[in-house]
Amino acid sequence: MIERLVGFALTQRLMVCLAGLALLFGGLYAFHILDVVAYPDPSPPLIEVITQYPGWSGEQMERAITLPIEIALQGMPGLTEIRSLSIFGLSDIKVYFDFGTDYFRDRQEILNRLQLTTLPQNVQRPFLLGRLSRKSFVTNSPATTCPSPISRRPKIGRSDASSSACRV
Repeated sequence: MIERLVGFALTQRLMVCLAGLALLFGGLYAFHILDVVAYPDPSPPLIEVITQYPGWSGEQMERAITLPIEIALQGMPGLTEIRSLSIFGLSDIKVYFDFGTDYFRDRQEILNRLQLTTLPQNVQRPFLLGRLSRKSFVTNSPATTCPSPISRRPKIGRSDASSSACRV
């Protein structure tokens, strides 16, 4: 077997050299487009939907809040899985997406679907918590206010960004 391979390489020198050059340039091209990150983030894109209603049991939270939100979130493009936890007064739904999806589009799709979901009265508006990188989180909590760059300048009014993304 090896004798035949060496014999072929010796008789077909031009083909062996061309194959070697093709491998060289293919490797150089692959190295050029390779995205090298010092500390890659192996976790999939994740967005959490958190809803609170103090005083309700875990079973009531699941039946009245968690299940309607889970049903509304089904069928989103790039959706991998949905995991939920319903405990006393808290519904926590974790929505996982494919690695190739755009985080901000996924987040907007969740916000759009939450607008169409009917929840019981007096339930706090669900807010999203999502990870942009290892050290930053994005939230749109109704209790969170973020000063805009305009409000930091003197004599130019205040801005309230309670419905937009803020870094925490």
